[in-house]
Amino acid sequence: MWRNKPVKNTKLIIIIIMITLITLNTQTYHTYSSISSESSELIETAEEKIIETFIVLSQAEKAGAEVSSMLNKLSLLIDDINEAKKGLDEDQTDIYINKLQTYIDSVNDISTEALTLKNTAIALQEEIIRNRLFFSVLRTTVFILLMLGAWYIYKSYQTKNLLKYKPEVV
Repeated sequence: MWRNKPVKNTKLIIIIIMITLITLNTQTYHTYSSISSESSELIETAEEKIIETFIVLSQAEKAGAEVSSMLNKLSLLIDDINEAKKGLDEDQTDIYINKLQTYIDSVNDISTEALTLKNTAIALQEEIIRNRLFFSVLRTTVFILLMLGAWYIYKSYQTKNLLKYKPEVV
C-alpha cells in the first residue's frame, strides 16, 4: 500500500543505499582475491559508476528534479551487481561478467538521464527567475508611470485652482 506513494525524502534513501553498498562491499572484500583481474576491474568500475550516479542524482535533486524513480532503479541495479559479485565468487565468470557489463551500461543510462533532468531543472529555474525579473521591472515601470500621470493630473488641477484665486493687477 505504501509502495505507490512518491518518495519525499530522497536524501535519506541515498544515504541508506550508500550504507548498504558500503556494508556489502566490506562483507565481500575478501572475495576479490579469488576473482580474476578483469572481473575485479568490472566490479570496481561498477562501484565507481554507482557512486558517480548517486552524486549526479543528488545534484539533480538539489536542482529540483524528481529522482525517486531513478533511485529505485539504481537500488535494483545495486542488488543485481551484488548478485553478480556472488556469482563471480562461485566461478561462473562468463555469465556474470556479461551481466556486470550490462548493469554498468544501465547505471550509465541512469546517470545520463539524471544529468538531463538536472540540466532541464536548472534551465527551468533560470527561466522562472528571468520571468520574475521581467514582470518585477514591468510592474515597477507601470507603477512609476501611473504615479507620474497622477502627479501631472493633480498638478494641472492645482494650477487651475491657483489661477482662479490670483489677484488681478490693475
